[in-house]
Amino acid sequence: MTCLTSFSNNLIALLLLCCACVLSSCSGLGLTKPQILSLQTEKDSPQAAFSGDIVWQAQVAGGTAPLTYEFSVMTDKQESVVQKGPENHWRWRPRNPGKFRIRVRVEDAKGYKAASDWIYFRIGPALDHNSRIAFFPVENLSGVKAPLVEIGNEYRELLRTAGMQLLSDERLENFTFRHRVRYSGGIDSELARALREEEGVDAVVITSLESFDGSSSPKIALTSRLVLCHDTPQIVWIDGVGITGDDAPGLLGLKRVGDIEVLQRKALRTLQDSMEDYLAGERHYGAPNRAEIMPRDFYLATDFIPGRQYRVAVVPFLNRYARRNAGFVIPLHFVRLLHRHANLEVVEPGVVRQQLLKYRLIMQAGPSLAVADVLASDSTIAADLILSGYVFDYQDQFGTPKIDFSTRLFSGSRRQIVWWSRSYANGDDGVYFYDFGRYRSTHVMLQEMVQAIGDLLFPQENYQPPSAVEPSGFSIH
Repeated sequence: MTCLTSFSNNLIALLLLCCACVLSSCSGLGLTKPQILSLQTEKDSPQAAFSGDIVWQAQVAGGTAPLTYEFSVMTDKQESVVQKGPENHWRWRPRNPGKFRIRVRVEDAKGYKAASDWIYFRIGPALDHNSRIAFFPVENLSGVKAPLVEIGNEYRELLRTAGMQLLSDERLENFTFRHRVRYSGGIDSELARALREEEGVDAVVITSLESFDGSSSPKIALTSRLVLCHDTPQIVWIDGVGITGDDAPGLLGLKRVGDIEVLQRKALRTLQDSMEDYLAGERHYGAPNRAEIMPRDFYLATDFIPGRQYRVAVVPFLNRYARRNAGFVIPLHFVRLLHRHANLEVVEPGVVRQQLLKYRLIMQAGPSLAVADVLASDSTIAADLILSGYVFDYQDQFGTPKIDFSTRLFSGSRRQIVWWSRSYANGDDGVYFYDFGRYRSTHVMLQEMVQAIGDLLFPQENYQPPSAVEPSGFSIH
């Protein structure tokens, strides 16, 4: 009888233990703290940018329902929270090549938290040397007469020599004639679709000449970008260069460059090298060497969250008193800056221009909420943020460089201004003796002024690179 009772007690204890184990694994009953069992995706690393969604799935045991999942991506030294909510999966559509780290945090109703290990995942470039590229004529934003054909021919030849598959000049000319293309500073959705379907083009090279002086004191500044010919054109690479003959004159001016053709070739080779770095899977940008020129005054909304995913539209700045085309030059620098951030999707300027023309939005009185409302609509661009501003002065042709502009950043959904700034500088502001610290290129000075705004808007914290694990079955290249 004693043995039977002992056996019954042991059996009941075993059953209770099994029930406790089952119940503890059920997050709905919340008998344990949450534990992340796995964070996985079905796609192997590496994947090409813009090649489709990469779905990450988190498996969690325990915790008190409801659970909140927070997915994060880290690139370089910046961590961005890309999704937070009740979903245990996240669809990732990476735009830039590089080595990324992915992780998920989970929090239950009682405040208990858990975090997965960082997982490496590599994204390759959207294009390679086998992609067919159309080279658009160089856009002249310099405000002066310049040898655009010669610059375009030299740049095109450098890219062709590097192994890029360029659409022939004859076929591009026939295409532009059929579609009555007159604007070469951007590409809209209809034109991108036609290029892809009729000519088999994967992307276009769009180049803008910002500054040109072929005198005995030469200078040149260019910005170039690669845009995918998708239904919605996507910028995959953008970079710029600005140099003058007096950048490094040396002792007694012996190293001064007085030939514009020498500067032109150097500038175009710089752009070619940067594009080659992108095609090789490296995210390379020519960063300024000097300290940033901070805005003289600025406002930033306290509730603005810089690490979230945003779709950004940059519209032309209103030119108040500056030289011709200055209102188009400054936005290009902001497009280049914002494209560096993995959490920002910058709308191709040609698509923005298409919508402004479609709705006849001529900003005679400057940037407005009406423009922001149109660009934020789901029926147009669905931009989360709209960047615009005013240009008051832009001197890059003669004398000392001088820039004066203001910026406004609208939140499309809230119809509020989340950022405002005023920036102005002279090329000799920091000069005290022997021309040390003088800016000779307006392009370089503007690049640093824009960089300073970007650092305030989207700061990159000094994270230490976290340890990461490789998902089962994946390989890191």
